[in-house]
Amino acid sequence: MKSLIKATMVSALLLLAGAAAAQPPLTDTDQAQIRKEVLAAISDYYRLFAEEDMDAMPREVFFLPVQIMHPGGIEVHSTDAAMINRSREHLEQLKATGWAYSEYHDPRICVLNRSTAIASGRVIRKAEDGTPVPEGATTYVYTRTDNGWRIASFTGHGRNEIPPCQEGEPDVTFSPKKL
Repeated sequence: MKSLIKATMVSALLLLAGAAAAQPPLTDTDQAQIRKEVLAAISDYYRLFAEEDMDAMPREVFFLPVQIMHPGGIEVHSTDAAMINRSREHLEQLKATGWAYSEYHDPRICVLNRSTAIASGRVIRKAEDGTPVPEGATTYVYTRTDNGWRIASFTGHGRNEIPPCQEGEPDVTFSPKKL
């Protein structure tokens, strides 16, 4: 599972490396504002999902095509209808466990550049009475669009496998030289 999380982060980094190089450096204020905006986008997603507004998913939550990575492979959903159907299927699976809503705890937001951020956190799912149902974690790759921050890719994983975002703790080192 850790390799899947690393693959998510590596994919995001490689795709955006060229664009990031052309951008001016982010100030601490810029980073704080982006973190605030991404947190608001996460909150909107969890609210819309709890309200069971699956029709809003491609319009207000996801950037299509969206990639969903899991141990069985990668799903790519490129149309509104496909993302709505995928969201409805996921909703029904959760309801079968007694799910009523989810909370996103301990979010770590890595701001990569002005238009890309990675958000990771624990997902605590709860029944109507507040008792926990299966818990895990999710990592989202967000992109800034003309309509706000949208999820471009995500993967679920174990709650203890949340990648760090602190400087100086890289999980992967790249070298242009062949080893």
